[in-house]
Amino acid sequence: MPPWEWRRAEIWKASQRNTATYKKNPGPGLQTEDLVFARRAALANTPAASKGRASASPKPSLKPLNRPGQDADFMSYFTPERISIVYFYADWCPACRGVSPVMDAINAQDPDMQVLFMNIGDWNTPVTQKYGITSVPHFKIYDKGGNLLAEGRSARDWLLQATAARR
Repeated sequence: MPPWEWRRAEIWKASQRNTATYKKNPGPGLQTEDLVFARRAALANTPAASKGRASASPKPSLKPLNRPGQDADFMSYFTPERISIVYFYADWCPACRGVSPVMDAINAQDPDMQVLFMNIGDWNTPVTQKYGITSVPHFKIYDKGGNLLAEGRSARDWLLQATAARR
């Protein structure tokens, strides 16, 4: 890892330590995630959303699904009506910062796809070891049946073709 990326990662880690107390105890009331989930659930139950197809379940409101570096069961979020894109990223990664808004847009605009965000945190963490992540951003794409369609570079190519075809 180049020194400038290491420094950036250390600064980010320090900022996370400072906000850890707030994240553990954010206080009473609704959080942003609650409002987003409620809005998606309401939209999924409207006649326009279910027109011509079965009523879709809401997409996961958690972003990311895991704490940085910890493993999470992303397969439990798979739904039979959507293609699932598992997006492994790191907050300190410059390329990931460029790809993340695109993945957010795909998640928000395409009802047939869902993006599941997995934060690797750092190298040699449980999530990188379990899934063999050696570079970020890294993608795994699963079909509606939960079968792996593509991974790594072939997943990027698949994703580019799928999004270009939907435009």
